[in-house]
Amino acid sequence: MSTPPSRLRRRALLSLGLTVALGSASGCGVQVNAHAGSSSMGSSSHASTGGGSGRTTGSTGGSSPTTSTTPATTTTTTPIGYPQLEPLFPKASDIGPDYRMAPRQTSGDDSVLDRAFTKACPAYVARFGHPFAKSTLPTFNQGYTTTDHRQFRVVFHVGEKAPVVTDLATRISAFNACPAVHYAASGYQYAVTIRYQAYPGLGPNGILATEQIQASGGPTPNVPAVTATVAIFTVGRVRVSVEATDGISVDSTGHLVVVPRDLFQVDPIAKSIQAQLKTLTH
Repeated sequence: MSTPPSRLRRRALLSLGLTVALGSASGCGVQVNAHAGSSSMGSSSHASTGGGSGRTTGSTGGSSPTTSTTPATTTTTTPIGYPQLEPLFPKASDIGPDYRMAPRQTSGDDSVLDRAFTKACPAYVARFGHPFAKSTLPTFNQGYTTTDHRQFRVVFHVGEKAPVVTDLATRISAFNACPAVHYAASGYQYAVTIRYQAYPGLGPNGILATEQIQASGGPTPNVPAVTATVAIFTVGRVRVSVEATDGISVDSTGHLVVVPRDLFQVDPIAKSIQAQLKTLTH
């Protein structure tokens, strides 16, 4: 799908890669998928993210130099790919002492969310396009998790044009006016509410998203709402999302309870990656 000027940014501001597997906590296959890092809010195109480590979509990139020739000069540049970006992923211990690298997971699919969002907020789609439309941008991601199922994720989307979005405030206001999105998956009914705000500390296209996911109607009753926070920014042609999601555990009475996400780590890790990317791309 071509990139409409209406679409702000990625599948980064609502990243579908954050999956909290309640099956481990509750003994059933409930899954809560966070989508904020996967939307195109704040960028010129949309990329799909997977839930795990390593590269999930697109071509390999970064292994061979690209040479462009003009009648006057010949310029050789090395494209940014996983070999260049891999050192920028934080260590699990940088996030917290109880974090470990998450195993690779199947890439998420935003098509259900896209259809549900189009139904819930047709005025936004008509004006700005589909924020969750599929893209084939090369994507590299690393997930981290804890025994109480808190999630953290860093996602790189490579090759995206990143003009400053002059109407970002207008787009954010229009998106935030949309109602909750409802859809069915994995035997549950989901209600997803996403709210954006400008985050100038990460540059003119910096965005902070807060997403609340509520699952109901499935085999596990009284599933608590889970919240994810996603910081999104762009350096050159690399769009980055840094995501923290609540965990779900079982208390002493056998009830599911929320374990608060490590929100305080989102900003410093995002800014550290941003500084390293600036060095890499200049």
